[in-house]
Amino acid sequence: MGVREQPVTNRMKYGRLRRYKCRVCGRTFKDYYLPEDKRVCTRCAVKGEGDNGMTHTERAIDSIRILEGSYPRDGLDKATIEAYRAGLADLPSILITSGGVLVDGAHRLQAYRLEGKTTIPFEVDSTMPETPTAEQILIRSAELNARHGKQLTMTEKAKLTRRLYGMSINGVTCRTSVLAAKLGADERTVREWTRTQREEEKTERQRKALDLYLQCLTQQEIAERLGWSRETISDDLESFGKNGKSAENTKPDPLRFADVWSFVECDKRFGHDFKGRIPGQIVQHTLYYYTEMFDIVVDPMAGSGTTVDVCKLMLRRYRTYDLNPVRSDIQKHNILDGLPEETKGCNLIFADPPYWDMNEADYQHPEGSLASLTLDAFLTWETEFAKSCKTMLAKGGYVAFLIQSQTGPSVPVDREYIDHAFEVYQRFVGVGFTPVRRISVPMPTETLTPQHIEKAREERRMLGLVRDLLIFRKR
Repeated sequence: MGVREQPVTNRMKYGRLRRYKCRVCGRTFKDYYLPEDKRVCTRCAVKGEGDNGMTHTERAIDSIRILEGSYPRDGLDKATIEAYRAGLADLPSILITSGGVLVDGAHRLQAYRLEGKTTIPFEVDSTMPETPTAEQILIRSAELNARHGKQLTMTEKAKLTRRLYGMSINGVTCRTSVLAAKLGADERTVREWTRTQREEEKTERQRKALDLYLQCLTQQEIAERLGWSRETISDDLESFGKNGKSAENTKPDPLRFADVWSFVECDKRFGHDFKGRIPGQIVQHTLYYYTEMFDIVVDPMAGSGTTVDVCKLMLRRYRTYDLNPVRSDIQKHNILDGLPEETKGCNLIFADPPYWDMNEADYQHPEGSLASLTLDAFLTWETEFAKSCKTMLAKGGYVAFLIQSQTGPSVPVDREYIDHAFEVYQRFVGVGFTPVRRISVPMPTETLTPQHIEKAREERRMLGLVRDLLIFRKR
């Protein structure tokens, strides 16, 4: 019969110091219980990592600094210090950086102090920078502690794990596998210690990944920016498709079921006070009826960012532009140059152009802008814009074009009324689009000032509130 191996108890591990002979250099040293394959002195343990540049000498105790927050334990153990005091000659050297910062050996340092010593044997750990951070010392001392000395308690390891988890130390991110190896702990235990942090980290990572994805970054670009694998980012985004918001969850409330959408006020969630601002509910209804989650929406005249805010709520990806951007998620671009090449393959283009010179008193029309064009040039632009939309849209994609009819003194003398919706309809159908819907989105009567009303009465003229949203589909 074989001899049954004696189980290693906590008393054997931590009960008292034992004398060992180093398996590498033959030097005698003291330590708590060590399995036979771990019976290596501190000097050889460090050299075993490939560092042959250790220096060994004595240094004034008062010149050794302990960096605040760099000690991995809850406090010094008096019994260990007393045991060390009885055998200073057998203790291994402490480890410090080249700048004199303690890395490993706080109990030994205190034992020397209490014995009235003024110097202590030390070794310089050349794997450490001269002026390390507390976290660099913690991970290094924990790694050394896993090989020798009084072991950290499970409570201390758990506390240290939670502090270091997710940090980048010496170019390595401290995930569970790294911490388990450094601390000499089971990875399942480390995962349990960091469960709450990992859940919070996942939530925050998913939030950032989604935000970047909605800005039309690729999964690979997101992975590189956030420091995770592409597979992780892909799983995060897929989880939104399975468990996240859908078009049904974010449908407008109240939902307009007919083709007349009348809104008195702008939803405060979408955009901000801005000349020419439209109710975000118009965009929200458009996306609800004509897009799916993660479809790409383009707004080439984005104004205050109403389309951006709606897309974020409804989980649509977006590319937005304006001649004079007022926020960072809108790029600078002049629509007279056509749609940007990066919009190719989009699923919906929402266009809310300036209605020629109808708001001339309210806007500045810089030279070379859409609003500065003559009526004929504006109508020509509509044709060119329709062609650009057809080029950039994915097959089956939609254009939503919001336009107001025009009356009043700005209308040319040879025309009493300009039905801009009719003009837009002709041009988009003319380049091959299929008309899908004409939705009435009247201007609110609140936009009429008393001066407008009084003047219209004097001239026996009707004011214009007719505004249409035309929907076209690419065949």
